[in-house]
Amino acid sequence: MEVFCLATRATAIMLMLQGVLVVTTSTAAPPPVSEFLHDCEVKIASCGKEIFLNIVKNATVTTACCHRLVFMGKPCHDGLVSHLVSLPSFKGNKAQLLAAAQRIWDYCASVPY
Repeated sequence: MEVFCLATRATAIMLMLQGVLVVTTSTAAPPPVSEFLHDCEVKIASCGKEIFLNIVKNATVTTACCHRLVFMGKPCHDGLVSHLVSLPSFKGNKAQLLAAAQRIWDYCASVPY
């Protein structure tokens, strides 16, 4: 079972619904997710886990999820990735995560419909 530490409640709920164990590190209420990022999470839907695991673990992404990522749009992708790398659990890997996020975007943008 994969275990990830996240700070946003919406992301944690999304991943819990997808069968990923989520652990938070603070007892304080997480900061609210902006409406923009929430809308992005809704657009990426069930493919969020695949994209997330590709960025952090280089897991495979299906063609359908690539299409959904591109449909979600680059501003959403960049916003969600920026939020991810701002979390304490991921700050030490910021450069690698940003590179992986760009790599998956470039790959998915090249996948034909």
